[in-house]
This record gives sequence, structure tokens and C-alpha cells, in this order.
Amino acid sequence: MNNINFTIHDNGVGVILFDNSTLDVNLLSEEVLLELEHLLEEISQNSELKIVLFKSAKKGIFIAGADIKEIKALDTREKALDKVRQGRRILSFIATLKVPTLAVIDGAALGGGFELALACDFRLTTENPKTKIGLPEVSLGVMPGFGGTLRLRNLIGLQKALELILGSKQLNGKKAEHLGLVDACVPSGYLDFKEQQMILDILDDKKRQKILSKRHVPTLLERFLPSLIF
Repeated sequence: MNNINFTIHDNGVGVILFDNSTLDVNLLSEEVLLELEHLLEEISQNSELKIVLFKSAKKGIFIAGADIKEIKALDTREKALDKVRQGRRILSFIATLKVPTLAVIDGAALGGGFELALACDFRLTTENPKTKIGLPEVSLGVMPGFGGTLRLRNLIGLQKALELILGSKQLNGKKAEHLGLVDACVPSGYLDFKEQQMILDILDDKKRQKILSKRHVPTLLERFLPSLIF
């Protein structure tokens, strides 16, 4: 593969490492999505895996989003729908893997990159000044189309999700943790230590439930009167 490396460690930890071979940033281009889909098919058949991590080899970048050139080339409704269906299908593949998934973010995770992180079960980020998290594509006249709107609503609630999306907000790691977008945020120098700790916590039933217990619980307004929020 030209853009993704995959390794399996002896302890059953699989690492999907994004590393675009021709650019300084990682983008969810069609080529990358197809590579990812092929890899996910292999992973889904692997019984040795206990957890899968999504990481980046690029400094200051997780995944910067979709390829703007490809978006500009979508000159018909059908082409746009095909692109969206492809992205949704592949990110849903991540969300339905039988093993838990963890996105390790040390840099920009924007647009489709954040939608990929949202498809993971857990998210870890850093206080790196380059860490920016959000769905800012509405500022370009593009709606998040890979399932991120629904997953974000389920994660932090309808009201906060609307504010984040409609305001094209890009949050740093600490703010993302405060709002519940990520499960933990640490200084970059502690990332490796926290990553190993989170792997152990996720694989432990009681500790995993403790992480999940901090997630957003829908309010009565969100459940029964969402029209008031809209």
C-alpha cells in the first residue's frame, strides 16, 4: 500500500499508520479510502487482533480531511452521492469491527479525518498546538458526509454538535476533551505512555466501562423536543 502501513504486535495490538507517500499531509482521497477498505477487510478476518489503533506518521497531522481537488471534481449529483456512499461505507466498516478501535491524534484531525476518528470506539489526543479537531467543511459549502454528523450528535448531544458543525469550529485537544469529543488529552511527551495505558484500560471490562460512563447522556430536550433545539 502507498499510503497506509499496518503492523500487528505480539500482544495482539494492530496499528494502522497513515503516511501519504506523495504529500506532507494525510488526506482521505479515493485512493486512500480504497486502501483502507481493503485493509479493513483483512482485519475483520484476523482472529489474533485484540485492538486496532489508527495513527499518523506525519508530524502535526492525523488526517487533514478529504482531498479538495476531488471534491471540486464532483460536478454532478450522482458523482457526489457516490463519493459520500463510499466514505460512509468504509467508515461504517471501522465502526462495526468486532475488536475495539482507538484513534491516536497528535495533530490536525479535520473534516473526514475527524469523521474517521468518530467512527472509532475511543479517541486519545494531545496538547500539541497543531492539534485541531472539528468539522470545518461547512465554511467551504460542504456538509460532513461520511456519517460524522450523526456520530457527533450521539457522542456529545444535538445542541453541542450543531454549534460545532454550523460554527465551523476547530478545537484544541483540551477543549475537545472538555466537550467529550475525545476520551483523554495529554502532553505530546506523554502520548506513548497514555496510549499503552488506554489500551490496557480498553481491554479491561471494568475500566472500559468507566471510560464509557463519562460519555454524554441525551437530555429530555434532545430525546423528546429536538425541534426546540433546531
